[in-house]
Amino acid sequence: MALPKVETLKHKLKLPSTGEQVEYRPYLVKEEKILMLALESEDNSDMIDAVKQVIESCTDGKLNKDNMTMFDLEYFFTSLRSKSVGETSEINASCPECGEFSNVVVDLSNVEVNVPQDKDYYIRSIDNNIKVRMSYPSIGKTLGLMDENKSDVDLAYDLVAASIVEIYNGDEIHDVNDHSKEELMDFINSLSSTQFEDIKKFVEDSPTVSVLYDHNCHSCGYNGQNSLSGFANFFG
Repeated sequence: MALPKVETLKHKLKLPSTGEQVEYRPYLVKEEKILMLALESEDNSDMIDAVKQVIESCTDGKLNKDNMTMFDLEYFFTSLRSKSVGETSEINASCPECGEFSNVVVDLSNVEVNVPQDKDYYIRSIDNNIKVRMSYPSIGKTLGLMDENKSDVDLAYDLVAASIVEIYNGDEIHDVNDHSKEELMDFINSLSSTQFEDIKKFVEDSPTVSVLYDHNCHSCGYNGQNSLSGFANFFG
């Protein structure tokens, strides 16, 4: 006689970047092991790969994980974790006043990601004829740019380039996929510092996932509400 199988509940959430509704199940012991091994590596890329693998399993492969943005991934995983192992997590957080670390409890059901509804995806300040349409880069694109031998400056420029979708010159529309990286970088390098700053600001202002929590410091007595963000903080 076969051993029984435990039924798992299905949940739904909307991806912040697109509003697409996705159905998923909590992760199981076999998937938790994948996450624990990645956490032990202390390598951010290993953690991301593990989360992508778990998300694929928990959505039965119906979600294209490489097309998600980084904030989609963080939001999805935080929601997935809260449904899988509990809505609260104990972390070691530093006090904003004295810097001492103490254990605090974070309610992961309060996860937020602010994607402005009125955000302008067009940079119109290039000149009278030229404007640029932007988009938040996918995980696949972002990870493809990662290289330990690449400087932070080069990575920042590459992220800007990966966020440009179209370049308008009057009535002409140039899809960046129809042009080489060298051509795109030539365009970026031809911009003035002010013009480039407007494009770079779009990337720097990308939405982030955060959770509010109460911090009571036993060292200095600080008592206030803080915000937790960053992929690794939601991983453990």
